[in-house]
Amino acid sequence: MANGLYREAAAGTRVHLLWSISIAPRFVFGLTLTADTGLRRIERMQIVKAFPRERFSAEITLTPALVAAYAQAAGDTNPVHHDQDFAASTRYGRLIASGTHTTALLLGLTASHYSNRGAMVGLEFWVRFRRPIYADETIRLEWLVVKVTPNEKLKGEIVELRGRIKGQNGETALGAKGRVLVADRL
Repeated sequence: MANGLYREAAAGTRVHLLWSISIAPRFVFGLTLTADTGLRRIERMQIVKAFPRERFSAEITLTPALVAAYAQAAGDTNPVHHDQDFAASTRYGRLIASGTHTTALLLGLTASHYSNRGAMVGLEFWVRFRRPIYADETIRLEWLVVKVTPNEKLKGEIVELRGRIKGQNGETALGAKGRVLVADRL
């Protein structure tokens, strides 16, 4: 299903036409048309790669083996990530995922999401750890697009995001903010 707005214009003026096509992932096409010769031609077509209020998410099931392997690969030797006996004696009572692991999963979701539409590079991210994420939890990674700003110099769009990781109990375990550049190519 498509919808749009078209307005007749006097000769020599520009007509702005916006079409929204209801497919997933959502693309919005912005067309600028000229009417100076009575013939309509496309001057510029831009595929918008992000839009405000867009949401995307993923569910991931962690395992103690996966958490321990990531911590080891990242150089995080804290035994709370790989030693079950040690973890049982801590305030957490069992193994927890490292902050770098959970943060990487959340940031990786932005790359995966936008790479399907073009090129993407992270500009900045901020995270706040609210509660532990256990090594045997199923977690939900979520992002919300807050603002999209075209950037001529960078030849793309600056996308401002708010994100979180929700634990199996539905509570927010990690909150995040970020800015990414989405473009046709890097």
